[in-house]
Amino acid sequence: CCVEKASAVGGDSALSDGILGGWGTKLAKSRASTPTRRRVPLVHASSRMVRTEDPAIARVLADKSGETIDWLQEMGVPFLKEVGPLFGYTELPVIHHVDGKGAEMVRVLAETAEKAGVGTLTDTSATKLVADADGRVIGVEAVQKKNPVRIKANKGVVMATGSFAGSTAMIGQMNAECANLLPGSNPGATGDGLVMAMELGATPHASRTCR
Repeated sequence: CCVEKASAVGGDSALSDGILGGWGTKLAKSRASTPTRRRVPLVHASSRMVRTEDPAIARVLADKSGETIDWLQEMGVPFLKEVGPLFGYTELPVIHHVDGKGAEMVRVLAETAEKAGVGTLTDTSATKLVADADGRVIGVEAVQKKNPVRIKANKGVVMATGSFAGSTAMIGQMNAECANLLPGSNPGATGDGLVMAMELGATPHASRTCR
């Protein structure tokens, strides 16, 4: 079961241009445009794309980026044939473009999830992570159209949230230098996931880059 505060799934991904970076993909190999694995520049480019100074996060992104694009393509997400560098992202020939941009990618992902039996509660805002006495997260409390909802997790809780680019208050909280920056995201990206995680002791890395 998925919980989505908006009336439709997708968030910023659905609004995006569908630009994904990844090395060693099947599409890049077919176009003979894939670079050899150069760990240092790939990790550096990844750190810039996700605006992080944590080398571990950048390394995971660099190592798994190509596999993720192949996975999306196998699922049915269409990509343009051209693979190459893109100004503002990286000079490496690793940029892939979804044919139909982010909206098409989200459509395929949503249809695939539905066919797999995943139910999605839209217009439902998660408000609290429920933990047991040992601190293990076992469920979620939410509000669906003003009605309280409690969802028990059988195997675990996956948080696919965290963006706060739609909240002026949280932008300033996470980075004082950006306190006066206007929100540049969908209205639902208010950092709810971060707040819930911090209530259980999580410590997010504050961004040092205003986006």
